Amino acid sequence: MGYNNGNCYEVQSYFGKELDELCRNLYGRLMIGTVDRGTRGRDGGRDAAIRSPDGAPVYIQCKSGKKSASISDMREFVTVCNLDGAEGMFISLSGFSPEAIKLAAQVGIALLDYGELCRDAAEAGMSFYYIRHDEWPNVDYPEENGVCNVSIRFAGLSGSAAGTRISVDCSDFHRICSKHSLNISMKKGRHRINIENNVGYDGYFDLNIKKDVDIVLSIRNSDYQYDVIE
Repeated sequence: MGYNNGNCYEVQSYFGKELDELCRNLYGRLMIGTVDRGTRGRDGGRDAAIRSPDGAPVYIQCKSGKKSASISDMREFVTVCNLDGAEGMFISLSGFSPEAIKLAAQVGIALLDYGELCRDAAEAGMSFYYIRHDEWPNVDYPEENGVCNVSIRFAGLSGSAAGTRISVDCSDFHRICSKHSLNISMKKGRHRINIENNVGYDGYFDLNIKKDVDIVLSIRNSDYQYDVIE
């Protein structure tokens, strides 16, 4: 189940039809027109259609998971768009294969990775976050889209960080320890880092994130402290 709290959305928790619905919500806010649900069935259909009164329909295809969109994914989507004379937007959280990129350029399909998705969400008044322990999302032009990668880790013995959980702004809480950092991709700007643990600690600190940073947490005098490494 995709996590959201108000206008805060953890994109990595959205899969399949949940990601489709999230993107329909986003581009329904940004584009003027009627938003229709996509076709059901194989991934080669369209996951959303935005129909404006005075222009060609725009079809949107969304792909979650760790595999990049392949040439076969792109061919199926291109066929659907061509049959209906629609413009196409293909969103893939794990990027695109070189062959898929080449075909999209030839036929005019717009390609969006997490960076563009995050940028468009900010324009629509929605806050997107990609939160993982193991890897970053695929972002081709993070500076252009104003996306920063923030790593939060705990310095010290792993036992001293037991029960430590981190939340950014209104996101869910995620556990961290000295062995596993929390990797967060989000729009640059001011963010609140919330900390809590299993013995009743509840605190926060505010940071103005301007570029990729590594935040190192530690406990000093029974309180959480942090150092920012740029």
